[in-house]
Amino acid sequence: METQALQPQKFRELVLQVLFSHDVHASDAQELCTLLSLELKVTKRHVKDALAKVEAIKNSLPEIDAVIHEYSTSYAIDRIQSVERAILRLALYELLFEKAVPHQIIISEAKRLAKKFATPDAAVFCQALLDGVYKAKCSS
Repeated sequence: METQALQPQKFRELVLQVLFSHDVHASDAQELCTLLSLELKVTKRHVKDALAKVEAIKNSLPEIDAVIHEYSTSYAIDRIQSVERAILRLALYELLFEKAVPHQIIISEAKRLAKKFATPDAAVFCQALLDGVYKAKCSS
């Protein structure tokens, strides 16, 4: 049986929730897969794809967190709210490592996720940090 493609925005939300879950509480992958499938009405295949992307992000965390530390002039990385940190990690992974999606979409999506899952101030913070990283590291 072929699974239906998941919209990129919905997939990002799924990845964000898995990434957030790993940041605040180590979860059993099978349990998380079942829970998210039911709660978000996505297939287990979509959740497994999200888990794979989260593993890739986690493997790049030293570099990603170093960038957050370098460009966050307001807060140390451990003082950034968990959901904002997860949004930044996802966006920076896409911006610095995947490079498959245009930077404007990555930044816009990070802002949308912050508005949906955090606050308007978080959206401004994420956008400013990502803009700064893009201009310094990617726009040559």
